Amino acid sequence: RHRKYIARILRGEELTFKMKTKDEQSMENTTLEKTETAGTKATDSPVLVLGNGGWGTAIAMVLRSNGHEVRVWGHDADYTREIESSRENRKYLTGLTIPDGIEFGSDVARLSSGVETVFSVVPTQFQRSTLVELREELPATALYVSCSKGFERGTLELPSAIISSLFTESKTAVLGGPSHAEEVSLGLPATVVVGCEDEILCSRIQQVFSSGSFRVYTSKDPRGVEGAGASKNVIALAAGISDGLGYGDYARAALVCRGATELTRLGAALECS
Repeated sequence: RHRKYIARILRGEELTFKMKTKDEQSMENTTLEKTETAGTKATDSPVLVLGNGGWGTAIAMVLRSNGHEVRVWGHDADYTREIESSRENRKYLTGLTIPDGIEFGSDVARLSSGVETVFSVVPTQFQRSTLVELREELPATALYVSCSKGFERGTLELPSAIISSLFTESKTAVLGGPSHAEEVSLGLPATVVVGCEDEILCSRIQQVFSSGSFRVYTSKDPRGVEGAGASKNVIALAAGISDGLGYGDYARAALVCRGATELTRLGAALECS
């Protein structure tokens, strides 16, 4: 009786309970069976990851574990060749073997061939210049998922806004959440949030990513996801400084509490929902 709910939980979907007609229930069961038969793979086209740092490599490994053909672009041709031949990202994920099926390279035109989904993991402060340089070779109408955190210096733009301004014909979503590249790459349990105003695209990305150890929630508030991800580390640093000064548990609790209040005010100012 609970099989369909358990399956939805494993896919990371939020559950809402309401009475359904027999036709609605029959349609839901049919959809569920098709999804379970198909598995998590939501696209047959290769996916491209821009950025071969720790987080970019970890995302590539999650995607590969779900059966996707993954290509990773890096700006340093010599280093991408080293990763490709050694199957190790020694600068960022030392000692971890990168599985087959993930291609590393610096020729973005070749790597972009046939790609419909692009994950941008370029550090925020270099994102605009990197995308401007690569724009002519990247697919103009692909789905772009921003996986970077921060506000751009000078403009205070969020990463997804930079992408949208350069690829005006594309769809854009964001990925955020409390996760570390080292743990995700090892397959340890983690949760993230995909933010996109388009619910269908949100579900598509959720299916692309979700696995037994990587749970993906969805949100229709991408600015909220990005704004929180860009700001919460400020509070975390302040809490660490407080601990280092020996101010105790109450000072840390006050920082976290007041920090959460400030983040809420920032979200309101950014028109997050």
